[in-house]
Amino acid sequence: MKDLLTEIWESIRRNKLRTALTGFAVAWGIFMLIVLLGAGNGLMNAFMNQGEHFATNTMAVFGGVTSKPANGYQTGRRINLNDQDVAITQSALFSGNVDKISPELFKGPYTLAFKSRHTSVYLNGCYPSLMEMNKIEMLEGRFINQNDIKQHRKSIVLAASHAIELMNGGEDYASLIGKTVTTDNITWVVVGVYKTDRTAQRVEAFAPITTMQMITNDINYVDQINFSFHGRRRMSNLRRPTVPRSTGRTRRRRMTRVPSGYGTVSRRTCRWTRARTTSARRCGFWASSR
Repeated sequence: MKDLLTEIWESIRRNKLRTALTGFAVAWGIFMLIVLLGAGNGLMNAFMNQGEHFATNTMAVFGGVTSKPANGYQTGRRINLNDQDVAITQSALFSGNVDKISPELFKGPYTLAFKSRHTSVYLNGCYPSLMEMNKIEMLEGRFINQNDIKQHRKSIVLAASHAIELMNGGEDYASLIGKTVTTDNITWVVVGVYKTDRTAQRVEAFAPITTMQMITNDINYVDQINFSFHGRRRMSNLRRPTVPRSTGRTRRRRMTRVPSGYGTVSRRTCRWTRARTTSARRCGFWASSR
């Protein structure tokens, strides 16, 4: 053992540059491994923390611009969502899978004023079910309820960051409940204060969507429809059921391939073929086997 250690020491002493470079390479590799593992764990924790603010069985549908022509319409046609889309999603057609639904209407930014203090705020018109789907945590008061929706009340739920600014840096949220605030000469009654989501792109104040539609003159219009669902592993299965097509074995049994220009094609066979092929010209290459 002593001889082995002596040999190692002599090799290191005679090759100082090689030993230094080898040690630097090993240290740099360990350092980079630690950095990459830390960055990966940090990114994973960030995604997990952001996902905790939303229910895992929710989905959002919003409008957009068409990228392909369809049914005679050109590319670039604007698709907007409205109250009829909300009613269809709530109808019995999807009642077996859709649990709760909440449309959203985004407006802003507005200047939110309380006495002599001001702050900037985005308004989000929604249903009461959005609180459960987005896991909104209330600090004081309540969230939007059904009476606010039906009676078009001017109720507003502020974020804690907005409440702190309006209270001049104080955290006495309870004293703000029941007070009136204004946005562009529109008076709102504060009914609740919720915990600010630091991971969100913008901090919003919530109001009844019916009131938002009336105030902004956006009747029968919504920006986004959120809904929670169950019983489906893949959202593509939520499409309306289609009639099953005939198998290839059935087609081979009923139809026989013949050379072009020979045989005749009955009208019934032509209709059957046209419904299952991409072009009606293909009917001229098929003939009935009966």
